[in-house]
Amino acid sequence: MTPAHKRLRELHLHTPLRLVAYAVCALALGGCVNLEGFRTEEGVPFRGEVNGIDALDCEAEPCSFVRRGFQSGTELALTFDPDFTSSVAGTMTTVSDECDPVFDGTELHAIAPLVHDPLSQFDFPGGDRLRNYVLHARPRSGPLASRDVTVFLSLMNGDAVELRVVAGNGSRVCDPTDCDARAECDFFGIFKLGRKNR
Repeated sequence: MTPAHKRLRELHLHTPLRLVAYAVCALALGGCVNLEGFRTEEGVPFRGEVNGIDALDCEAEPCSFVRRGFQSGTELALTFDPDFTSSVAGTMTTVSDECDPVFDGTELHAIAPLVHDPLSQFDFPGGDRLRNYVLHARPRSGPLASRDVTVFLSLMNGDAVELRVVAGNGSRVCDPTDCDARAECDFFGIFKLGRKNR
């Protein structure tokens, strides 16, 4: 075998290994995302309104097929620490025109067993999500006082946050503008949040 043939054979044998090495490096670099920019500072939370437009000529709830319990136009303010080392990841506060807030500085807590479960790495379709969290909240006041609330929080490209709030299975539907009846409501809301000074 000539030296040229030996060199070609060596290149042929090592090429797959090089490709694997390049792929591993690319995945490692792509998988490292700095989430520090999502840490909120005092007075600059993430804010946004609940999704779900009321149906035209709506006379009885549900007027929105997406929203439950939250009034149309309800705004949520979120503080968040992506590197939460204690169980508290942040807080939620809502503002609506007519009733007491659903959340009033309500703490978001990590769910400890999820650290050891594949559910902690859940994802939604689409490439804009950088990281997802499943969190727990238990408001002390308002219509969800002492009820368990599950919060799905997604950090998005473009310094945005998407938040889903779930309390109950959605079968207990009531008028969110009836402030007295809301304690019997199930709640579901999707909030698209951005950084806004107030």
